[in-house]
Amino acid sequence: MKTLRVTSILLTTLLFVGCSTSEYDRMATGYRDRSPSDEATSDFDSHDYKIFSAMGFARYYPGLDPVVGRRLAVEYGEKVLPGTTDALESRSQAKYIKVATDFAAGYNKKKVSLIEQNPPKFKRQKKAWRANRP
Repeated sequence: MKTLRVTSILLTTLLFVGCSTSEYDRMATGYRDRSPSDEATSDFDSHDYKIFSAMGFARYYPGLDPVVGRRLAVEYGEKVLPGTTDALESRSQAKYIKVATDFAAGYNKKKVSLIEQNPPKFKRQKKAWRANRP
């Protein structure tokens, strides 16, 4: 009896936490309507050097070599694409992830090109970690 109750509570929670099909469709449309190249250029001109990352089995950087992506994420920061995962909830989510990561790949490639052409003087400040200090 207790196992059934816990299982039903868990399933109910998961159903309410996840995005609905219409939400994934709306988010996919949002990425389809945007230009990755124009947005990367605009962000770069505004001194936003962050790249996009996505979650799957592990974090990855669409359109970039993993080593390059990680280096840029450490130096300039990253923006995680919401709703990306390797544990898909629906076909709608799978379509959304495809559209979002395609956008992010174009964005990241353009951002890398801009950084290589005109390296920013700014690098993200690493926070000092103080062990065992009050």
